[in-house]
Amino acid sequence: MTLHLSMEYICSKCEAKYIPYNETIVCPKCGNKEDLEKYPKLVEGICDSFVFNIKSTKRFDNCWGTFDISDMIQWIFFCIFNTWALNKMENYEIENRTKEFKKHLEEVIDKIDFHEDTYIKDYLKKLGMEVYEEFFNVRKYKLKVNKKNIILQEGE
Repeated sequence: MTLHLSMEYICSKCEAKYIPYNETIVCPKCGNKEDLEKYPKLVEGICDSFVFNIKSTKRFDNCWGTFDISDMIQWIFFCIFNTWALNKMENYEIENRTKEFKKHLEEVIDKIDFHEDTYIKDYLKKLGMEVYEEFFNVRKYKLKVNKKNIILQEGE
């Protein structure tokens, strides 16, 4: 069992699927700005899923089914954060981790074939950095890697 966010949004102008998770997010395909009364808590939801997965499986990723765009987004970030934590995170001093994570994030997303939906890449890069900031700097989670397991240490 894992957490599904059940979020999806379709642009009223071009019908692209994405999630406008705050008032600054525009459609990644056409640039249309939607004014929503309530914005989905996507960044917070992904971080909650991270915590759930790490506590239950000692990994960012978990058994997963994709039912909507929020599931697709979460799966991409589960994999990106998992490979970062297990293979790269401890190679960098704390002051360089954000820069190096951003580089890792961009490299992985650039390799994904989104077919004709390449417009989503910049959206995911921005969202990925917001998730990183929320998880490590706002919530102040620390991770300890032990062989192939990730152990969550609560923030300060």
